[in-house]
Amino acid sequence: WTKGTWESELGCGMLKLILHFICTECRPVLLLYLSAKTYLQDIVLYDVTSSVDNIDEEISARRVKVGNTSLSDVNGSVPAPQVNISNMSMESSLQEYLYCARLDGEHSLFLPGSGDFVGDCSTVPAATHNWDLSLNYLVMITCFLYICVLTASLCCSGIKDFGSGHYLKWTRSIPKMIFFKVISNVTLLIVFLLICRHVVSIVKEFQTGHSRQAILFLELYGTELLLLFYSAYQLASKDSTFPFQWSEEFGNLDFQRSWVSVFSTTNADFDTALESALYKAKYGLTEPLKSLMSEERPALQEVMKICMPSDPDEESEDESDLDSHRSNRNDEGYTRVPQAVKPV
Repeated sequence: WTKGTWESELGCGMLKLILHFICTECRPVLLLYLSAKTYLQDIVLYDVTSSVDNIDEEISARRVKVGNTSLSDVNGSVPAPQVNISNMSMESSLQEYLYCARLDGEHSLFLPGSGDFVGDCSTVPAATHNWDLSLNYLVMITCFLYICVLTASLCCSGIKDFGSGHYLKWTRSIPKMIFFKVISNVTLLIVFLLICRHVVSIVKEFQTGHSRQAILFLELYGTELLLLFYSAYQLASKDSTFPFQWSEEFGNLDFQRSWVSVFSTTNADFDTALESALYKAKYGLTEPLKSLMSEERPALQEVMKICMPSDPDEESEDESDLDSHRSNRNDEGYTRVPQAVKPV
C-alpha cells in the first residue's frame, strides 16, 4: 500500500466506525429523544385544541370571508383577535388548522419566553410552556451528551475501524462506565417526568368533567409510550459480558463488515453471528466464518482458537484489568496470562 492508499483506507475506516457507533450503537438514544419530543408535542397539541381559551384564535385562523365580515363577525359582534396568520389562507380546513397548531406546539418546545407562547394559530400558557420547554431541553441535552462523550471516548481509544476486535470489546465495556450509569438513570427519570406531565393534563380534564384525554392516552399515546419505554430499557439494559476470551490476538482480528451493516447491525448482533459461525466451523461448515473475516486473516483453525468462548461463570474483564493485561508483556513479545486457581 502506498501512503495515500493507507490514509484513504484509514479515513474510510474511521468514517464507518463513527457512523456505526452514532447511527447503530446509539440508536436507543436517538429513538428516546424522537419519541420524547413527539410525545410532548402531542400533549401540547391536545392541550391547545381542547382549551376553550383558544376558540377565538381558531376561528380567526380559519376565518372565511363573508362579504366584508369574518366568521367571528357573523356569529357575534366580538371582533376577531389579532393573530399572525400570514401563513394561513383565508379559507382553511380543520386539518390545516391542526397542522398549524402542531407546528406551534413544536416551536414552543424550543423557543423560550417570559410569558405565554403566542404562535401563528394558538397560545400556550406560560406555566405549561416553561414545563414542556424544560423537559424537551433536558432530554435533548442528555442524549446529546451521551453521544458526544462516548464518541470522543471512542476516538481517543485508538480504534481505527469498526471491524476491529477491539471495537467489539469496547462497546461491551460501555455499561461499566460511570458516565453511562448516570445517563441511564437520568433517562429513566425523564420518562417518569414525561408521564407525570401527561397525568397533570389528564387530571385537569377530569376536574372539568371530561375524560377524553384519558381515553386517548390509552388508544393513541400507547405506541409512543411503548417506544419511549423500549428506548429507555434498551439503553439501561446493555449487556457488558463479552462472549469471547479476550486477548490481544482477538483485538487485532479484522472482521469483514459492509457499509450496510454500518446502519443495520449492532456489535451485539455481530457477536451472535460470530458465535454461530464458530459453532458451524467446528463441524466443518466454514463458509459462514470465512464471510465474517477479512482477506488478511489467520488460518481458520487459528481464528477458532483465538475466538474461544468466555467462561460464563467468570465476570468479564473490566478496563482496568484489560490495561494491566496489556502492560504484562515481556521482551519476547508474548503476554503473560495469570494462571487460573484450581478449586480445592
